[in-house]
Amino acid sequence: MYGSHSNGCAYQTTVVIHHRFCCFSDYLLLLNLCIQDWLFCLCTLDSHVQIRLDLVFSPTPRGKRKVVISTNIAETSLTLEGIVYVVDSGFSKQRFYNPISDIENLVVAPISKASARQRAGRAGRVRPGKCYRLYTEEYFVNEMSAHAIPEMQRSNLVSCVIQLKALGIDNILGFDWPASPSPEAMIRALEVLYSLGVLDDDAKLTSPLGFQVAEIPLDPMISKTILSSNQLGCSEEIITIAAILSVQSIWVSARGAQRELDEAKMRFAAAEVSRWLEPETYHLVVNASISVECQGQDDLVFNSLLLWTLI
Repeated sequence: MYGSHSNGCAYQTTVVIHHRFCCFSDYLLLLNLCIQDWLFCLCTLDSHVQIRLDLVFSPTPRGKRKVVISTNIAETSLTLEGIVYVVDSGFSKQRFYNPISDIENLVVAPISKASARQRAGRAGRVRPGKCYRLYTEEYFVNEMSAHAIPEMQRSNLVSCVIQLKALGIDNILGFDWPASPSPEAMIRALEVLYSLGVLDDDAKLTSPLGFQVAEIPLDPMISKTILSSNQLGCSEEIITIAAILSVQSIWVSARGAQRELDEAKMRFAAAEVSRWLEPETYHLVVNASISVECQGQDDLVFNSLLLWTLI
């Protein structure tokens, strides 16, 4: 099975259901990619984006059918009362951290039996429904894992380790974890914290830096940067960068518009450091009080700029 192929099958299955069953009921497609990656255009991203998202939860007009396309967020986080048919692709995107390369990847992976049952449970909340699974019963019974890999075993543990240290739990290797992480991930977390000056030679939090970093609800690297910026006299710039790193990118582009996006970025870029591109954009918008509207194929998402300012 391949994730991209299953998305096409999900679309075809939805069309078949639409033509075969005459009752007007809503659909939920659970795929392994974001909506904007698959559809050419769903809705305009603007300052009213929350209102548009609320349309997902609004009653379907009489004589119409609503098709909701979602990633695995709809397994547990969302409850859509009108859904009768669920199309399960059998895949989801999951984050996996590699402690050797220190890189976190978002990969397409098969779901577990527990997730499959959660997806099936989305159908028929108010009346009998059906779940169409795009994989065989044999695969479900014999090959599909019972549960997904715990997040603790596929995540960067730096933030987790520093919080345990702040709670006075120094022997993290002997800690009774709900799901034991790999030794490589534990060692990598300790190495990062030690290199930041947050841990001393006895693997205890340094004072006051270590405890100060632990108190800031951010990634320890960003927290250490913010604390150091005060001594270097660049707090405003560093705080702006930290806010930018805390939300999704403001840069979006429609399919086939990559060249236009690159040209728009270069209007704000500085030759010295590419990371200055987004702070320059932020200050240009805020200081010049530019009204940025996101219609059609505009380049900036004003909603993210508002988040930057609030943070």
